[in-house]
Amino acid sequence: MHAAVITIRPTGQIEVIYHANAEPDMRNVGVTVADQRGAYVLPDNVLLRYAFKALRWMFGSRGKVSDWTRRWMCEFSLWRASDNQRLPGVYHGHDQAVKIEVEMLEKGAL
Repeated sequence: MHAAVITIRPTGQIEVIYHANAEPDMRNVGVTVADQRGAYVLPDNVLLRYAFKALRWMFGSRGKVSDWTRRWMCEFSLWRASDNQRLPGVYHGHDQAVKIEVEMLEKGAL
């Protein structure tokens, strides 16, 4: 898995897509960075999804609690960030869903 995919558009816009666990420090590059997601990886079960979102809201996406939620043994689905629509497919574990998300981003499918 690539740590990051960097695209420089003809307009000069730089797009960096990175794995959530490998966020690059772009502060010293001298460019304004807009954080944009391709999809959200969320539990497929509605009750677990609400718990997941509540924990992320309270504790953020970094640290022990977020690491714990990534290890939940449940099915995960992808939700497109641009319109919050659930994408087809259910994945066994957070890591598998992230792998599929990265593949979709690399192919330009998100």
